[in-house]
This record gives sequence, structure tokens and C-alpha cells, in this order.
Amino acid sequence: MRGLGCGFVSWDLLAATLTGLVGAATGLAGPLLIARLREPESEPSGPPRPTYEKVAGTPHLAAGLAVAGAAFGSLVGWQVGWTPVLGAWAYLVAVCLLLGWVDAR
Repeated sequence: MRGLGCGFVSWDLLAATLTGLVGAATGLAGPLLIARLREPESEPSGPPRPTYEKVAGTPHLAAGLAVAGAAFGSLVGWQVGWTPVLGAWAYLVAVCLLLGWVDAR
């Protein structure tokens, strides 16, 4: 693929950087977004689960999600490349990062 500018930056590197930045920004905003989720109306049977506010209050959550989001976003951007579907993949990185953390807790 043809390089950008001085030739050291390729379109794939630009896609990986952009998607990594989306993942990192989502990670930094993650605790605020998780805390704003609505609690379910009915409680399922089984062990009690923490509220979304408690999940969002996990120490160092923003830093951990930002690192994970940047890593996963960069990998996805590198594999997808600079294509028309890159925006959709960046959105999926952001959503899956937050929902993955909520479901893991």
C-alpha cells in the first residue's frame, strides 16, 4: 500500500492508530458510561450481582480499560485496514470493550 507523507506512515498504520485512539478514549470514559447504564427491572434468580455504579467504581478502571481498548483497537484497525467498514469496527471495539467488562463482573 502507498505511504502517506514521508512514506513512513502507511494507511494500515493510520487505521490502527485511529482505532486504537477510539478504544483508549472509550476506556477513559468507561466508568462514566458504565455508571449511567440502567439497572434491570427484575432481578434474575441466582447470586446477587453488583450494581453498575459499583462496577464503575472499580479502582483504576479507566486506566485499565484505556490500555485494553488501545491494544484491542490497534489490533482490529491493523487487521481491517483503511477500508469503508473501519468506522463500524471502531464502534464495535468501543461497545465490546464496555460490555465485556460489565459482563465479566
